[in-house]
Formats: sequence, structure tokens, C-alpha cells
Amino acid sequence: GWSIVAVGISWLILRDYEGKDSRIPTLWSMLPAIGVAFLLTLPALIPALLLNSGVDADTTRVTNHLYVFERLPHHLLLSSIAHKTPKMLINFGALFLIWSMLATRPRYSNGDMNLRTFVYGTAFIAAGGWVINLFLNVAPDTVASLLRFYWFRMVDVCVPMGVAILAVEWCRNPQPMDTLDEAKLKQIKDKKERRQKRRQSEMMETRLRHRQSFLLCVLIGLCCFQLYESGSRVLKWAPPRSCSGAKFLEDWKDVCRYVRENTEPTDTFIVPYTTRTFTWYARRPVVGVWKDVPQDSKNLLEWWNRMQTQFYGIDTTSPKRSYGRLKSLGLLSTERLEALGRKYHAPYVLSTKGDIHGRELVYENAHFGVWRTDRPEVAASVPAPDVPAPETAPQPAPVVETTPQAPQTTPTDSEKSGEPTEPAVPAEPEAPASSAPTAEQETPGSPEPAATQETPAQPATSESSN
Repeated sequence: GWSIVAVGISWLILRDYEGKDSRIPTLWSMLPAIGVAFLLTLPALIPALLLNSGVDADTTRVTNHLYVFERLPHHLLLSSIAHKTPKMLINFGALFLIWSMLATRPRYSNGDMNLRTFVYGTAFIAAGGWVINLFLNVAPDTVASLLRFYWFRMVDVCVPMGVAILAVEWCRNPQPMDTLDEAKLKQIKDKKERRQKRRQSEMMETRLRHRQSFLLCVLIGLCCFQLYESGSRVLKWAPPRSCSGAKFLEDWKDVCRYVRENTEPTDTFIVPYTTRTFTWYARRPVVGVWKDVPQDSKNLLEWWNRMQTQFYGIDTTSPKRSYGRLKSLGLLSTERLEALGRKYHAPYVLSTKGDIHGRELVYENAHFGVWRTDRPEVAASVPAPDVPAPETAPQPAPVVETTPQAPQTTPTDSEKSGEPTEPAVPAEPEAPASSAPTAEQETPGSPEPAATQETPAQPATSESSN
């Protein structure tokens, strides 16, 4: 779509520069080509027009803000690009200045002029995006709805392409179309003037050759630097970015292989925020990740809600305890993980080793692990490591007090009431009145004589105790 707009701007510039009677075709003669180009753009144009279909105006407004200001400001919002990556914007500005210096020189061919005006067309499109960005504080809803269409994408590609083509063209043919050649010099009748023109032409050609050599050296240096950078990436092959902090490709592929071979194809996984290649290696769906952002409003809003539910909350590890994106899935509570599994039908969570607690571990390698969201942690069956117990004094065995079997006698009233009595001291024997034993001279095992009158047992006298 933007390419057709850039071609239209190029046609307008050439018509104004060359004039109406030039080689530039008329608009009517280009109508068949324009119709074919329009048909070719329909596969991309129709989905773009249907992005907001089926949703109300409020949802469209919210999703436009989410897409432009939250998810992709580094591509769509020039003020955000200048704030977050000013170095990249400065580099692009320097490259555009080089392009302008090359483009202002006399043209070398008609095709050269077509390329220049096409690149200028993409620059005009980017300038339109910058003008829209200026009204951000005045009409943010309108700005968000317009900037969704990537106004700066074409200029990112065409300016470096134009610099490369014009620089090579200049090195290959440094003499412009408007310079004097030998045939033009012979038309000058004055010998002195002809000699002066020839000297000027030779000096110009010498300067052009020097500039050509200098530019060629610069281009060779840039190509060597680019080859070195590319070669370094190839020789020091970096694994694809799998998840936050993951630099261990083999372990990542191993855990994805386990998932692919030991789970059902319909099982959904909760994976880290910056996961890139899980669906590629494991071939299993995920609840949502930051990179897989949909374009249409309905699915975009659902994606944003999933991002908030999974990865945003109050960071309890931060002193400020502010709300924002959590650093890892390990900061989610066990109840929240279980609720996520129920809500999105995700029975598994994948994260770095030792990150999840309170859930059943089903697989683990050196750097990654897989846990169940619907099962609590299973206690280990292996005995716990021996921990020396604190030294305490040994407890003595309980002692059972045994008393010698006393003669069975009828308990007295004091014994029945439980009052303590002093041990009886045997009194001095008295002369027996009869041969029958008295109560004091009761023999063991003999029955107690019937008492005519109950008298309380008296304690031993002090005399007998003395």
C-alpha cells in the first residue's frame, strides 16, 4: 500500500521537474497498471480495513491506544523513538544527510532519477507520520488510530537502499550527464576558450576520480565491517531467544522435546513473558506471550487482558511494592497459578529451574522445569538429610512405685476420707484379758471382729513415740 503511495508522489515530482511534454507517462496511460497494483494490494488492504470490525467505538479506541502507546511505540511513535533510542534516530538522520548529498548531484540516467523521487516519496510519507505525532497531546485518539499503519516502515528500508545504489552508481560512472565531452568542446570556435574548458573538464574529472576512490574506500570499509559483524554472529552462533535469561539452547530444546513427547497436543502452557520459540519447538499452545500480538481489536483486547492476568501484579520483592510487570513467574502465588490454569485450561507451567514452588514438578533439567498448575507439590519420598538433633538430657524411664502388700484390714474412717495418717507405732504389749485376740493384736488374715461401737482410730501417743 505505501509503495503505491510513494510511486504516486514520485510521479508528481517527475511531472513537475520534467514538464508535461517529457517522457513521464500520463495518468490515463497508467490506469491499467494502477488497477493491477490495486488488485495486488487487496490481500493486505482488506485485513487492514477489517481490523475494527465487530467491536464498538470504545473498544476500538482502547485497542488503538494499546497498540500504539503500549505495545509498539518503538515502531509507530516518533516521539517515543527519539526518547528511548536517540542514538538510532541520530544514525538514521546522518544516513539521510548522506542520501541528500548524493541525490542533489546531477543525475546519471533516467532510472537514477526515478529512484531518487521514489525515495523522496517514502520520506514524504514518514514526514506525514511525524506531523501526525505533533498532535499527540491535542487529539490522542485520532493520532492512535492513524499511527497504527506504520508510517516510518518504508523510509527505514528505502533510504539505506538509495544510498547504496547511488554510491555504487557514482563509483561506476562519476561523470554526470551534463558534463562536457570532446564533441561539445569541438563546437567551441575560440581556441583559448576551448583550451580553458578542456582544462576545467580535466580538473573536474580528476576531482571526480579522487572522490570516486575515496567513496569506494569508504564503501569497502563499510562492507568489511558488516561482513565482520555478520561473521562474528555466525562464528559465535547465539541461540534463539527462548525466554527471559535463557542462554542454554540445548536445555531449552530438551524441555521442549519433553513437552512435545509427553503431553497432549491440546495442552496449553503458561510460559515466561519473553518466550520466543516454545510453540516452534514444543508445538503446544500458550496462554499468551509479549511477541505474539494480534492485529484486530477483538483479539488484541483479549491478548492484553491475558498479559495483565499472567505477568502483572504488585512486586513484593521491590521496596516500592509498585504495580507493574513481574520479573518472573516465580513471583506468582500458588493460588494465582492454580486460578490461571483453571481459567485458561492450562495444566502446565514452564519456567526456569527452581522458579515455581508449591506445585508438582513433572520434569526438570539443568536450567528449566515443568510443573502442574492443578496439583500441589508432592513430598519427596527419599529420607531427609541427617540433621544433628540438639543435645538434651536423657529422660529417665518412668518409675512405678510398688509398696509391700499390706494386710487386708477394714479401712478406718480417716482412710475412707483420704486424710493422711501417721504411721502407727506398735504399743507395748499388755496382759491379755482373754485368749481371743483384740483389735490391736489382730493377726494377718483374721476377720475383723464385730465392733459394738465405732471409735475413730487414735494416733499413737507421744509417750510411745518417745
